[in-house]
Amino acid sequence: MIRRLLLTLFTVLLLATSARAQVTGPWAKILFLNGGDTTVDTSGDGSPENVVIACPGSTYRQNDGTAGNVFWIKDGATGCDATGWVILAGGGGGGSHNLLSATHSDTAANAAVRGAIIAGNSTPAWARVAIGSAGTFLHSDGTDVGWSTDGSALTTLNGTNISSGTVADARLSANVSLLGSSIDNSEITAATITFAKWASNSCATNEIPKWSGSAWACATDQTTAGGADAAASYLTRTAEGSLSNESNLGALTTGLVKITVSAGTATPSTAVSGTDYLATGAVTTSGLTQATGKLLGRTTASTGAIEEITPTTGLSLSAGNLFTAGAYTANGFTMATSRLLGRTTASTGAAEEISAGAGLSLSGGSLATSGALTSSGFTMSTARLIGRTTASTGAVEEISIGSGLTLSGGSLNTASTAPNVCQTGEFDAGNSGTSITLNWNNGASQLVTLTGNLGTLTLSNPVAGCTYRIEFVEDGTGGRTITFPASIKFENDTTPTLITTADKVIFCSLVYTTIGADGYFGWCTTNPLSKP
Repeated sequence: MIRRLLLTLFTVLLLATSARAQVTGPWAKILFLNGGDTTVDTSGDGSPENVVIACPGSTYRQNDGTAGNVFWIKDGATGCDATGWVILAGGGGGGSHNLLSATHSDTAANAAVRGAIIAGNSTPAWARVAIGSAGTFLHSDGTDVGWSTDGSALTTLNGTNISSGTVADARLSANVSLLGSSIDNSEITAATITFAKWASNSCATNEIPKWSGSAWACATDQTTAGGADAAASYLTRTAEGSLSNESNLGALTTGLVKITVSAGTATPSTAVSGTDYLATGAVTTSGLTQATGKLLGRTTASTGAIEEITPTTGLSLSAGNLFTAGAYTANGFTMATSRLLGRTTASTGAAEEISAGAGLSLSGGSLATSGALTSSGFTMSTARLIGRTTASTGAVEEISIGSGLTLSGGSLNTASTAPNVCQTGEFDAGNSGTSITLNWNNGASQLVTLTGNLGTLTLSNPVAGCTYRIEFVEDGTGGRTITFPASIKFENDTTPTLITTADKVIFCSLVYTTIGADGYFGWCTTNPLSKP
């Protein structure tokens, strides 16, 4: 008894000491339990956690607590100390809170969402499962639940419960009939039943279904087992009913059959050789009989029977081909040796023989020059060209090779790589890239579009005393730099700082000189120049 009183006194002292920070007395009462553990029922301001020392089962009322944050109880997991205080929610003893909230230690806190369900997860804890997409159903994989469209495991569904929707053909047995004990006409699409699906319909041997005009019925066929007509007694081009006279063709065992149709009636008869068809052997002139070596054609303007045409002198017909044969007459283009056919007069007419002119020869089917040509035949001195130096038309003239030009091997070349005068005109040298060569033979003024940082600028074929100009144009990007060769000397021996603004122009003037080492005096604009 004394030991319990001392323990109680010690606990009260500890409570009084630990409560100095937040909890204020007085304590309502002290309870004594078996085993020496002490439970207390007390109250004060503020939370008891880490402040009020008590044993499991003790209670605490927070005087300044808000709704749902008033009544506390000491959890048994931590023993007799100042931790493990749990607030009890209102309603059943404590404030209101969400179903899935931190208040419940066995739940994963989450808000309520329409259509969601609550299921145990792998923690394990009660957790929210979001609603599945349209057309899915709740599905178990044996461990967890979720939403799915996989119904492969639903092998015992009762088909009588399917009142709408469709079932795939693959899900139906081959013995299942979808049309019941009979098939309505509305269930058959026109022309969808093949002949192989027809029953005999009590038709006898060699009978076939025939349309009577109102219904199908069995009737006798005109052939045996699908072969030719056994009787073969008539030939028609229209239905039987429209024939007024059927002519038996059984007697026409030789010759050809001629069919005469009149007023819907087809009348057969024996064709007459040479009249209704072409017989074998020779054909008469009116029937295109031909003598040997003849052609068929028309020599008159009017229409009519075709005529035999005899090849003229100088032509022969052999093995199906028409050839020239021997010399032609004047009318048939007979020609002397080394002659051409053509026209030397302005008017039209028969072709004329043309002799090969002086200096020309005709041999082996080719027209070639033969020896030196006369003046009228373009005889030329060495290193000359043929052309016209006068405005009027006439005979071609010899043209001498000018100064600075050479004619060798059929090619006209410049005699020197360096002109003796400064070239004029502006030449577009194109895009710079990172390296470019400017040939002054192309012009003393040249345009360069800067499309990269120009690190190598080469200048070729300068003439001493000539002034050259380069117009550098920054492209739309801008920022392009230029590295000048050491042969260009600028004022104060200092390379100017050039602008790099997009679409602006840098104008440089160079004078080539032979003072000292050959090179250039140079000047460049350093302020932006816009395009004119």
